Amino acid sequence: MLWRKAHRDLRAMGLRAVLIVAVIGVGPGTAAGTSLALHDVEQTRDAFYDRYALADLDLRLRRPLPTAELLRRAGAVDARRAEARLILDGSARHDRGARVSAEMVGMTPDAELNRLAVTAGRNLSGRAPRGAVLDADYADRFGIGPGDRVRFRIAGRAIGVRVRGLARSPEYLLATANPDYLVPQRGSLAIAFLPRASLQRLTGLEGRADDLAVDLPGGGNGPRARRLAAGLPTARVIPRSRQYGLRLTEADVHSFSIFAPVMAIVFGIVGLLLIALSLRRLVSSQRRELGALLAIGYRPRFVVASVLLPAAVLAVLGAALALAVTIGVSRLVAAEYSSAVGFPATLHSFAFGPLALAAGLAVGATLLAALVPAYRLARLDPVEALRGESVGSFTPPAWLQRLSAVGPPALTYSLRGLLRRPLLSAATVVSIAGAIGLGAALNILVSSTDSAVDAEFADQAWTHSADLARPVPDARAAAIARRAGATRGEPTVKGPAELRAVGDGGGSAGVQLAGLPKRPPLLRLDLTEGSGPAPGRIALSAQTADELGVGLGDRIFVRISERRATVALGGIVRTLASEQSYLPRGQAARLLGLPGLATSVLVAGDGATARRLSADPAVGRVTSKASAIVAERELLDELTGLISVLQAISLGVGALFLVSTLALSYLDRRGEFATLAALGYGRRQIGAAVAGEALTQTALAAALSVPLGVLIAAPLSQRIAEAWFEIGLRPEPPSFLLVIVPALILALLAAAHATRRALQLNIAATVRARLIG
Repeated sequence: MLWRKAHRDLRAMGLRAVLIVAVIGVGPGTAAGTSLALHDVEQTRDAFYDRYALADLDLRLRRPLPTAELLRRAGAVDARRAEARLILDGSARHDRGARVSAEMVGMTPDAELNRLAVTAGRNLSGRAPRGAVLDADYADRFGIGPGDRVRFRIAGRAIGVRVRGLARSPEYLLATANPDYLVPQRGSLAIAFLPRASLQRLTGLEGRADDLAVDLPGGGNGPRARRLAAGLPTARVIPRSRQYGLRLTEADVHSFSIFAPVMAIVFGIVGLLLIALSLRRLVSSQRRELGALLAIGYRPRFVVASVLLPAAVLAVLGAALALAVTIGVSRLVAAEYSSAVGFPATLHSFAFGPLALAAGLAVGATLLAALVPAYRLARLDPVEALRGESVGSFTPPAWLQRLSAVGPPALTYSLRGLLRRPLLSAATVVSIAGAIGLGAALNILVSSTDSAVDAEFADQAWTHSADLARPVPDARAAAIARRAGATRGEPTVKGPAELRAVGDGGGSAGVQLAGLPKRPPLLRLDLTEGSGPAPGRIALSAQTADELGVGLGDRIFVRISERRATVALGGIVRTLASEQSYLPRGQAARLLGLPGLATSVLVAGDGATARRLSADPAVGRVTSKASAIVAERELLDELTGLISVLQAISLGVGALFLVSTLALSYLDRRGEFATLAALGYGRRQIGAAVAGEALTQTALAAALSVPLGVLIAAPLSQRIAEAWFEIGLRPEPPSFLLVIVPALILALLAAAHATRRALQLNIAATVRARLIG
């Protein structure tokens, strides 16, 4: 009998069963899908860096040394693998693009470290000495493909190459002309890979290399790394953890790992809430029938089982849908993210955890949601159960009744319909507000990031930065700026350093130490605490201070090869150049072993200044502040693409919840609509009643979504600051309107559909009909 009753009940539900299955599947499925997407993104990242062997440590030298000597030093510290390379700065120009900064990398075609992931064409070959493989971002930006020719100017020599292939490298996955700023500038740096012997011959540096990539026992931050770097003329010491592309992808994935749980929690809560309410309505609609079973002698456990059996069928169907939604959402989000970052391919998985979470939530929530009202109903006196549910058991206060009576009858009917079902109405408002609030929070983060980065560069007086080919005296660096036509020039000295907090439990960090004059005219620090660098006092980025676990006045140990010093933390800087730390210029130059020398020069000038700097043989690379701003815009465009996918999911789930709630409300109240039609109400009056109810719910949800959106965005902003850059929150009306307006349109469309169904009812049959049984 239980199976016959379950079969009959499911058939009688019709559309209601479909909507309940949709609610059961979509909420948990979306929540689990974001978790599975995060798993796939992390798997894709780890597989890419492992497959193409990102080195534990990269040493960039100020001048080339014999290749054999570098490899011998690597063997002396027990390096597992080592690659000596020749990497030279310069510029590149293609017929379809302007001149841009360039790096030419001479490497062995069968390199064991920092291998190339070829995306088009062929890999390097010793039989093609001028066959270059280009970075895919640069090639895409300027429309370059295999077979094209590109002209480079490297070390004062003109070098023409034919493009043999395009590739992505773990070392240059998110290449930028200015790695000090953690903003990728796609295509701003032309990276060309050539066979090492070929580049050595073309530049007159046979048998010499200026870069050493190694894999070391204990990683790139241990004592072996320090022994390897000791005595070498190092320009940059880059352990794997500080490699630019890895840092940026780690920050991106860390940020995404913040989004995923928040989305999962929001969708999970909203989905569970609607499952509970849908099943409560389902059980309540059978109140008289179940009361009749109790009255003729059936035991309460039979009554509960008669409710749980159809609920279990709906739960299984909903779980199947939840699994499909989980896989679909994860594929969509992970693929969009991987494309934005630049991974050659996305690894998709069927991880047990997220899939089990989706199915478990769907089944568990459904059965629990059916069990609670069924158990309560089974404990009722049969006579009380036979009376049915009193929908109007909630009586609004007199003032609220008078307020709801203001306006035409249709509006009064819609408002009182909401007030008669306060729990259902409140749950609907909260669920829609959750979906809108999540979309608004994502918009707030995008606009806040845009404003923060604009503010970062707006206060800087420099327009271009020129990295010198080798350290030169300060006076000569200033002369280079003047010859280029700069209105102002500011020689600077930079180099790698290791910082460690003094005392037990203190952290350590690798940084780029920069020396600043007492009152720098061009590079202006945005201090959030303390003051700028002074003798014996260092200024750190907020991220580095957090990594070290230090505050103002704390002591910090500075180590650069064999030179050491202890300084106090004098100031904390808000900056996109999170790895830069600042000391007075003289003190920094002495620690770096470059007294009276400059490694770069900041200038204020125009495009002609930049071109003259690029043509100067003493200059290795020129980058512009404008290109960093453009890169920030491009990064935000990519971020907006991912945000758009997440928002589409959010609005889609919200739309389903809204439509299903209105549809279930319509199914429950078909008798009321038929009565209204019998009394002479036409399309306009019934449509106004349905639309009024839908718009009122959505408007209340929109109002609630404003504080809810800010509440969701606040922890996301804080965690993004830890991973990348302190952006602050700047809620603006467009962030909310971009989500609220589509929600209102969807409410009207759902109301129009319900109105059309109401007007098609058979009045006599509907008034007589029982919904189930």
